[in-house]
Amino acid sequence: MPAARDARRWGLALVVALVPALAGCNADDTVLTRAREGAEAGLGSQLARTLECLGNKGGRLPAAGADTTALAQELADCAGTTVLNADDEAVRTVDFLSIILGSVALSGEVVDGDLHLRMYTQESSVVQSGVTTGRVTLATCWQVTIDGTGELGQPSGVPCGDALLERARPTEEVPLDQVDVSRPTESVPR
Repeated sequence: MPAARDARRWGLALVVALVPALAGCNADDTVLTRAREGAEAGLGSQLARTLECLGNKGGRLPAAGADTTALAQELADCAGTTVLNADDEAVRTVDFLSIILGSVALSGEVVDGDLHLRMYTQESSVVQSGVTTGRVTLATCWQVTIDGTGELGQPSGVPCGDALLERARPTEEVPLDQVDVSRPTESVPR
């Protein structure tokens, strides 16, 4: 009898160990899908918040645009500025990539009184199911013009650039036209 009892115990232990492991085979895809959905919704929200912040700055941004230090001070509430107007080598080697409202200001240039900003926005989502955890970070690069009166133009997509992608290391770069700016973060599974 003891041998039969030991066999049942081993069998039960094997079932207890294998069921979660086998169930987890498909969990990886499900968890990553949910994490991606969360990152997609969050990316749109981050972009919307950054645009709202830039719009609230009014004409102060174009006025500060000619001076990188002054522009960085004005942008500090809306985006990280550690690599503002920096070359690729500086982007690759910066100690800390400051991200505010999910965004980084990459460049700002005044042309005929209008400020042309190039931006990077990212969002991460982490989802856990049992012992399986999935993390997805999506990013998009975009540009926007703020005219001399402070009117914010429509953002348009631009490539992120290798130096920035190497430094920020998102899971995937998403073209701006695929970002849904209207999706609220509150409904996102975290």
